[in-house]
Amino acid sequence: MKDASDFILPLEKTGFGEITLVGGKGAALGEMIRALGPRGVRVPGGFVITTRAYLRFLEAGQIKTEITRYLARISGNSSAVLRRNARAIRELILHTPLPADLIREINSAYRRMNPAGRTAVAVRSSAVAEDLPGASFAGQQDSFLNVRGITQLQDAVQKCFASLFTDRVLSYRKDQNIGARGFLMAVVVQRMVRSDKGSSGVLFTIDPETGCPSVAVLTATWGLGETLVQGRVTPDEFLLFKPGLVAKRNPIIARRMGEKHRKTVLAPKGVKEITTVARASGDFSVPDSVVLQLGEWGMWIEHYFSQKYGKTMPMDIEWAYDGTKNGVYIVQARPETVHAKRDPMLREEYHIRGKGVRVVSGIAVGRRIASGRAQLIKTPTSVFRFRRGSILVTGATNPDWEPIMKQASAIVTDVGGRTSHAAIISRELGIPCVVGTGSATRIITNREPLTVDCASESEGVVLHGFIPFERIEQRIEIASSEKCALMVNIGSPDEALKHHGLPVRGVGLGRLEFIIASSVRVHPRALLEITKLAQDPKARDTVQKIKELTRGYERNLPRYFVERLAEGIAKIGAAFSPHPVIIRCSDFKTNEYRNLLGGEFFEPQEENPMLGWRGAARYDHPQYRDAFALECAALKKVRDEFGMRHVIPMIPFCRTAEEGQKVVARMAQYGLDRKKDATLKIYMMCEVPSNVLDADAFLDIFDGMSIGSNDLTQLTLGIDRDSGYLGAIANENHPAVRVLIRMAIHACRRRGKYVGICDAITSIYICETAWREGIALFNLRGKSINWISREVFNQDADGGEYLIFKESLKNIEDSAKYFTKDYAESTFKNYIGKSVNEVGSEICRAAVYSRTPGVGKFIDQILQPDSPSQFTAVLNAFPYATVPDSSGGNVQELTNYQVYYHIFSGNNKAVRYSVYLIDQFNTRYYVTNGCNSFGRSRKSLGVGEYADETFDCIASAGFTEVCVEIDGLERCGFGSTTSSFSLNYLKDEIVKSELSKKITTAEECELSNTRLNPSIGSVSRLDTPTRLGVSNTGIIRQCSTENPARGTNPEDWIKIPNSDCGVDERGRDQGYCWLKVNPMLILSGIQQ
Repeated sequence: MKDASDFILPLEKTGFGEITLVGGKGAALGEMIRALGPRGVRVPGGFVITTRAYLRFLEAGQIKTEITRYLARISGNSSAVLRRNARAIRELILHTPLPADLIREINSAYRRMNPAGRTAVAVRSSAVAEDLPGASFAGQQDSFLNVRGITQLQDAVQKCFASLFTDRVLSYRKDQNIGARGFLMAVVVQRMVRSDKGSSGVLFTIDPETGCPSVAVLTATWGLGETLVQGRVTPDEFLLFKPGLVAKRNPIIARRMGEKHRKTVLAPKGVKEITTVARASGDFSVPDSVVLQLGEWGMWIEHYFSQKYGKTMPMDIEWAYDGTKNGVYIVQARPETVHAKRDPMLREEYHIRGKGVRVVSGIAVGRRIASGRAQLIKTPTSVFRFRRGSILVTGATNPDWEPIMKQASAIVTDVGGRTSHAAIISRELGIPCVVGTGSATRIITNREPLTVDCASESEGVVLHGFIPFERIEQRIEIASSEKCALMVNIGSPDEALKHHGLPVRGVGLGRLEFIIASSVRVHPRALLEITKLAQDPKARDTVQKIKELTRGYERNLPRYFVERLAEGIAKIGAAFSPHPVIIRCSDFKTNEYRNLLGGEFFEPQEENPMLGWRGAARYDHPQYRDAFALECAALKKVRDEFGMRHVIPMIPFCRTAEEGQKVVARMAQYGLDRKKDATLKIYMMCEVPSNVLDADAFLDIFDGMSIGSNDLTQLTLGIDRDSGYLGAIANENHPAVRVLIRMAIHACRRRGKYVGICDAITSIYICETAWREGIALFNLRGKSINWISREVFNQDADGGEYLIFKESLKNIEDSAKYFTKDYAESTFKNYIGKSVNEVGSEICRAAVYSRTPGVGKFIDQILQPDSPSQFTAVLNAFPYATVPDSSGGNVQELTNYQVYYHIFSGNNKAVRYSVYLIDQFNTRYYVTNGCNSFGRSRKSLGVGEYADETFDCIASAGFTEVCVEIDGLERCGFGSTTSSFSLNYLKDEIVKSELSKKITTAEECELSNTRLNPSIGSVSRLDTPTRLGVSNTGIIRQCSTENPARGTNPEDWIKIPNSDCGVDERGRDQGYCWLKVNPMLILSGIQQ
């Protein structure tokens, strides 16, 4: 018999040293009480019923052997067997009485905590394997609230013991490969926090969606936390900037009110759910002061646990606000498990490749895309009806749903927030989830084909149909010693957080007008002069729309503009903290300002808005200076209130130095005063020739320049770049433009001030100018930077802070247009025999066309003397048969998979490769060496060799993506995947085959006679696109006496030399046979 004194431990005497006695939850609570309690972090007191007490219970009841026997029966994937044996174990535990010595110790500890014996307590399971960095067991084991009296306490303890063997827990342990130590249970008994009279919620010390470490996300709802964590309400949400908390600022950078129509409160026995009164559901459930206090505590907890674990440890924290004591408490803290497991240098992106009709939308969870048929399930007892790979559509989920959730390809719920059960488990499972749709179960029909897209927009979208998409995985490597600076353009604030992990040194351009257009949507003067506007009969509808949009700001409409604008700026600033974030003040033209709500009542109609009332000229003008004050107020709020001193304002289109002085003086008047704030810098756009020719005068006023090559080109050449008649003249290649750019760079370098280029570069010559002046253009690894600096520039790598960025990361991945249209027919020869002098040109060519295979990879390719590896793979899938599984019970669906791949090793080196299919659970089915291979299968290719294979495979249903891995680099696609280079290779081979043909009639030139030549490879043995019609094949042949392009993209067409279409029935010459090839359509046709 164990010593009864080992059965109980006070919480304040527990910690990680006692984790095998008190479990993960008990250890974490004890650590916080001991280490953080003295700093003011409040944790409800109590005691732990230890794992020795649990073992004593098993020993006294003589049930340990029987439990082991039941567990041994659970094998394979049979949910019925698991469910039957798990239920038997639970019933065995619940029908076995607690031993007398254990009851005595529990009663004694409860009496010490509650002398009257009726004080409510919370009884929480605390398994040994719970709340650890590798496995959260979030909501898996049972907890019981509002437990009163000895009898209820004993009953709750026994139920906690039994919850160690629920279906969901046993399934989770198997998935996480948790062994015998996981079958030890302790129980935490704590004083109840009366959050039924207040509020409760969850705090993540990172953004749980993107993993951005510079922000914390707090969710809150009225009453106890059950309705929130189980996803039965859409909670309030607050976004906090963590460095601002350290600086003792007020960094609540965003807040969103949830629809809190239900709440959980105490009942005479246990808890109950009631309807929230209308007034409360329309108010925030927690005051800002508590949000800030919890944010600060969260940072302390994160820092402490990071020290304990020896690595950065973001935390998932549950809190409760006691409305009777006006105090907040931490009731649970565990390591965040999703992003902690991810490789921060491995970047996964999903891109939708088609359009679909939007069905519902909500909060996006998991930046992924998945397709499947909808299955509406009301209760988890319907698990038997759920078909693996379907999209689960339901009202909300709780831990009982997890066996179903593990089989789903995506999840859609009516209610819930980013910290709801559905959201947390979806992240752990790695599947997309849309929560808080409000109407999914009413609108979506059973078995409806759907695509759940949580990657393309700031919100999650459910589309009708199976929409093609692509998954791209790439490793980002960058040396910490890198001195060259790479910055990014960010247009959408909601997109900023997901790009936080890019190896960049800040934001080169954040456009205020983008934030105004997307987040504010109202002309600032309409908000400032709403009373005057309301008197205009023509503005009646506009005023009504403004009132609807600004609900909650009725007493101060300008505050709406400032707060929404500040929120957008702050999201960008938070994502890339502590690096510089350059925010350009609004640069709408008058015609663009008119598009804002109310804009037509305040903006003139100009003949040439491009050269009219824009930029700095507006800021000191009597008709706009009050509106400019709102922009300055938003920037000041971000810098001062949120603590983002790394945000730098930039003034656009400043024509004269005198104009610049007036604007800077006006900014000082509005609170952005460099004399009072030594950290404040103000940059200007260099886009007017006067900015260059009188650079010193401007640099006396501003702290740096960002070159806008688009406007600089139009003003240097005297054109309107919006004019359709002057496109041929609008040439950034012009020597005059390049001279001005070089002069601007030299002026800033001479004055020791910042210089950058901030337009999306479309000219190789502009890029070359910047490159030769020492501006870093690409995401380079440290060794590459040092090599290029030494060999190309003959200078050290740290010579000057010169910045460049890209318009869009999506452009970097989208390589088809460049390699099929802009890059000529022979891709390989452009990569052969590179000299040092060509390196800059190749980087510029990639930067200009924005069509490189991936961030950080292109530099490796261009520094190699020969061509890189390339590939194409296509997957077709057809239903094949339905058969019983090996047990003869469940039905298994089989699919016929038709796979074609062509892999070229390149002229650079030998490679090893694998080709495989994956399903939504990342199960791999290898087809490298044929079919029937679930074990890893690899093959080798020598230098200059290629593999060209077609396989017909019969396997279980559900594989939707085809992947190619070459020397550890993987790329996957929904239906097809290809390297950029292989598109051009496919085109080269087809062109070579077609040009070798001898065509003597118009009939021979027609597409119906066009077949892919077998010499191209075994793609011809698939269902080739030659029977699909002109629009699908990607191969077009046409008779014509002249280039069919008629002046539009003539380079798309190639004349077949040995061709003569003869004459028509009237004797007219039909000319030659012309060829046009689109390899993307060819791949699409093969897939169809």
